[in-house]
Amino acid sequence: MATPLTTTLHGSCYCKRNTYTITPGPFEFAPGDPYKDFGPPPYVYYDHCSDCRKLQSSLLLGWIRAPRSWYTHTTHPRSTSETDQEIFKLLVSSSSSPSSPSSSDITGPTRNFCGFCGTHLLFLGSSCRRDGWVEIPLGSLDDGSLEMLEGMGLKPDFHTWWRSAIGWVKRDLVEGRAKGEGKCWRGEVEEGVEGEGLEAVPEGFRE
Repeated sequence: MATPLTTTLHGSCYCKRNTYTITPGPFEFAPGDPYKDFGPPPYVYYDHCSDCRKLQSSLLLGWIRAPRSWYTHTTHPRSTSETDQEIFKLLVSSSSSPSSPSSSDITGPTRNFCGFCGTHLLFLGSSCRRDGWVEIPLGSLDDGSLEMLEGMGLKPDFHTWWRSAIGWVKRDLVEGRAKGEGKCWRGEVEEGVEGEGLEAVPEGFRE
């Protein structure tokens, strides 16, 4: 099962202290991984999760989900006083008090940011840790890599957490796009936003 990704993708934070690549290679699905039903990785999609919307201060999020073995991250300090930990800052996600972990023994969701410009660079939820994935904010890809996605058939083609989407955003998305594109994930298509090509997909794929 060949991946549609045929070249290395490049991304970075705003200040360029963090760069990363996504390079296609061998992969194997973990037992019971529901993404197996969606064909080979990577998966590129829009996300309407209310938590992610708040955490990223963005009305509509895009993600690329890829095998962890395909992801390589590099830090670029600008002085000897800048550490890798400061540049690629790790926070344990928590609505009460996000914290920087002192131990590598982490089981809950984590997010990595640039400690200097604040760009969100990486998300690891429990299913990512269990099944060997990384989720990367789509907007952190460099422009050239974003442009290449279309030619490889990797534009976002489904929506996660559709039930959590803001009502007028859902209506605009349905009415303003070509029929027959995309899928709705998480719950039934609601009255007033139905359209040809909208498909409800079983729950349980993303936490």
